[in-house]
Amino acid sequence: MTKNALAYISRKRNRSLIAFILIALVLSSLYSCFYVAKSIGAVEKSIYKLSNSSISIASKNAKGTFHIKDLSSLDSISNIEEITAEYAGTAKLTSGSVFDGAQKIQRDDLPQELNNLVSIHAVTESRRNLLFRSGAFFVEDGRALKEGDKYKILVHKELAKKNSWKLHDKVSLSIFKDEAYSDASQAKTFEIVGIFSGKTTEQYTGLSSDLSENMVFTDYYGSQRALGLSKDDEIATSLRLYVKDAQQLDKVKEDIKALDIDWSKYEIIKDSKAFEQASGAVLSMKHIIRLISALIVIGAIVVLTLILILWIRERTYEIGILLSIGFSKSRIMSQFILELVFISLPALIVALLSGSILISQLLGAIVTDESAFVQGGLYQQGFGLDNITSLLQCYAVLIGIIVISVVAASATILVKKPKDILSKVS
Repeated sequence: MTKNALAYISRKRNRSLIAFILIALVLSSLYSCFYVAKSIGAVEKSIYKLSNSSISIASKNAKGTFHIKDLSSLDSISNIEEITAEYAGTAKLTSGSVFDGAQKIQRDDLPQELNNLVSIHAVTESRRNLLFRSGAFFVEDGRALKEGDKYKILVHKELAKKNSWKLHDKVSLSIFKDEAYSDASQAKTFEIVGIFSGKTTEQYTGLSSDLSENMVFTDYYGSQRALGLSKDDEIATSLRLYVKDAQQLDKVKEDIKALDIDWSKYEIIKDSKAFEQASGAVLSMKHIIRLISALIVIGAIVVLTLILILWIRERTYEIGILLSIGFSKSRIMSQFILELVFISLPALIVALLSGSILISQLLGAIVTDESAFVQGGLYQQGFGLDNITSLLQCYAVLIGIIVISVVAASATILVKKPKDILSKVS
């Protein structure tokens, strides 16, 4: 069979050349689409990671806290990559004075110890906090809080200016254990590792902690120890659950609801708006690539089938001879397939070399100026093992196209009985 296939290719050089050109075009086009699709996937993952999309769990009571151990069963969900805790409360500044900017509400009914309050936000990583993610706050000097920090703090630049604080200075805080400000913890010292600026929406109650300038961010570990809590007794105002990819968010949310937990006490919120907004251009590109790939496959099958129908009709005599000497129909079709496979092998090199040109043209057609950052991410994939993998995947699709086309084209003749074919030959 192999010998016959190679003999036919060498005899019919013009036909072989036409088939080669068609196959090379199809393979190059598919390779370009596969390459861009894989790159789009990489960009989408990057956007998802940067967006910090997550599922948050909070108490239904405003500013209510809960023990983390009560939700320990969350660890059983395999698709959850990371769980971080956040604690929001109020603390008394015991080593300095709060920023005293103008407030809309003035109160003279407060005891002296409540005139020096700051709002405290304890986080594992400050970059994942909504206020920093949204751009409302940004670190001007020093660094952000990171995982593993202990007794570290970020302070507003106005609060730092008020107290002449600089990086690595110490700040003493006494965190209140309840909203009634009746039970303050023992004061703990935190090291300033970053100074931030910005302004957020404020709701005035007459307390100094209402002001953005009097908002501080500490590491979660330090806040819990300042509250006098051990590892087993840690509390939070919210938990953030990070999932491996965006497609799993809804499933993980349903898995969470299925756990044996009294969810009447908690609120579950999926936070993926930032990802959905940022990935709009990427998702559009994904749909376009899928459509182009489908059209290429369908077009290739149609064109190749029509060409093969003409060629196979001219080979009726050959088919009759092969049938007369005992060749089965499946063996004859296998030979036709093998001929095209041999012709397609050199097309792999052509597709690999021409792929970069087609990719550039494809990106130029579907990437707008507004999505330039996405385009940059697509081109950063470079050449490597992924390229070879994409090419081999395309070749597998091409083999499928060849098989379908040969079967469809051969059906007009091989569906007939051998004696009918032989009668026409004779």
